[in-house]
Amino acid sequence: MPDRPVLKSALVVVRVVLALLAGIGGAWLGVRYGDALGYTLADLVDRDVAEIKDTLIWGIVASTAFLAVGGVWLALTVTRAARRTRFAALIVLGLVMLAGAGMMAAAYDWPKSAGNPVIDYELRLPAGTVLPAHENDIRLFVWSDRSGQGVYIKDVRRAGERPEIVGSLVLSENNLSPTVSIQLPNGPERHWRLPYGPNAKLEPAFGPWQRIEFVTPLGRQPIPSDGDYEIRYRVRRYL
Repeated sequence: MPDRPVLKSALVVVRVVLALLAGIGGAWLGVRYGDALGYTLADLVDRDVAEIKDTLIWGIVASTAFLAVGGVWLALTVTRAARRTRFAALIVLGLVMLAGAGMMAAAYDWPKSAGNPVIDYELRLPAGTVLPAHENDIRLFVWSDRSGQGVYIKDVRRAGERPEIVGSLVLSENNLSPTVSIQLPNGPERHWRLPYGPNAKLEPAFGPWQRIEFVTPLGRQPIPSDGDYEIRYRVRRYL
């Protein structure tokens, strides 16, 4: 029958192996659920995930480290490691949690009370409009005189028989008479006026749907209508 020192050594080896496996398992869960944590946070603070990507990255790192150390602490507790060892692991767990929360808070893009308005939009195209296979082939721009910048497309979906484009645009503080344009592959470029200025106030929800009245840029020929276009907006934050 093995003597006590041999049994004690075997128990230490088992404890180390279990702690290592628990740490690896916790890290795997942390990577998986840390990403979900970022999306949950984005929903809670009414932000697009892309806007808080640094916080999302630190959330994954913090979740991975926290659950890895938590797994080690749990394995030490289950195998009845020395009280001092378990207490040390618990202290490390608390420090990791505080450090992770601090890094997420430091990386977070806190809301501003003024700046360039970020305007969310939902744009409905005429029924039967054929959209390209890739969103990058949809050309959406916001214009200031003759210079334009791309408009962010978050999603393309359907509202009944009508395609719907969802996203956001940034309105420059120097753009006093902004217009927006859309162009699909092999189609004309259509322009309309954006009903906002640089001093636009924040809005808690989307406004009503409104029919788009297209305008003809100076020096261009009018474009015949091909159906109803509708849009609604919301000034969500400042950049």
